[in-house]
Amino acid sequence: IVVGGSKGLGYGVAMGFSQAGADVVLVSRKQNELDAAAEEIMNDISNLMGDVFEGVCKEYLIHQAKQRKLPFIPFSIGKWWGNNPSIKAQDDVDVLAIDRSGKKAIFMECKFTSSPMPLEEYTDLVNATKAFPNIKEIYLYFVSKSGYTEPVKRQAEIDCAILLTIDDLFE
Repeated sequence: IVVGGSKGLGYGVAMGFSQAGADVVLVSRKQNELDAAAEEIMNDISNLMGDVFEGVCKEYLIHQAKQRKLPFIPFSIGKWWGNNPSIKAQDDVDVLAIDRSGKKAIFMECKFTSSPMPLEEYTDLVNATKAFPNIKEIYLYFVSKSGYTEPVKRQAEIDCAILLTIDDLFE
């Protein structure tokens, strides 16, 4: 329960709790401000949950590695953010797992949105792999809360990419 959660410090606290995945109850004397704050938080819930969801996806890969269900045993698993010379811009990979030799990698995109993953998101991850020219074996994994568009499904079949749902993470 966040008293004064419609603006200022109270709003910031409410957003922080939401980002951490907590159930939040806002209390305020002004109903219109309260409604606006609640709507803003709910509209941004997918963004707020992004980091949490990426953590769940990372734990999935760790679990799969322990079960020997990945194409290799990862030496390091984490998020990557940096310069991608191929697109001449900053880029990121939600979860990146690399083997000890540095020649094999799993690139994972994790989307906690209310619409199916579009081909643009798929292409973004493919482009991110170009920031790693020394990786010789590339494995593409995608996790989407709301499924995938038909173009993504077709491209994934061509690329032998893995398309996962939230249910797959907890099997």
